[in-house]
Amino acid sequence: EIQDESSHLIAQQVDAKPGDLVMDYCAGSGGKSLCVAPPMLNRGHVYLHDVRDTILFEARPRMRKANVKNYTLLMPSHPLLPKLRGRMDWVLVDAPCSQSGALRRNPDMKWTYTDDRLWRWVAQQREIFETALKYVKPDGKIVFATCSILEEENAR
Repeated sequence: EIQDESSHLIAQQVDAKPGDLVMDYCAGSGGKSLCVAPPMLNRGHVYLHDVRDTILFEARPRMRKANVKNYTLLMPSHPLLPKLRGRMDWVLVDAPCSQSGALRRNPDMKWTYTDDRLWRWVAQQREIFETALKYVKPDGKIVFATCSILEEENAR
């Protein structure tokens, strides 16, 4: 499937191997999961989580078309979520953001930018990161990304 280069670059940071457990925490319609899953050779498991179930369900036909079978869609109320805490080899978080890195594609965004909105994004990102971190096992890794160029949204 053809995707934006930035999606591939983020997904490449996840070095999932066959047998690994991976959670794409802000999965949307599963684009990054489509990049992460093939090297796993349908062994291990990819969990796609998003708060927007209608967009999350768009991942199902995409995964089927790519012949990815080792995945589960997880809405926020899914009963499996508590059982997955502390078990993931990899957690990928492509967090919602100000989208300042996409100004070239949507230059009118600069007219709606405010510091107040930026700090609301930052607060939401920290909350998402802290929640996603609970799914990483002790020797696991978390990959955090935004499409923002602002340091406030990408600081450690």
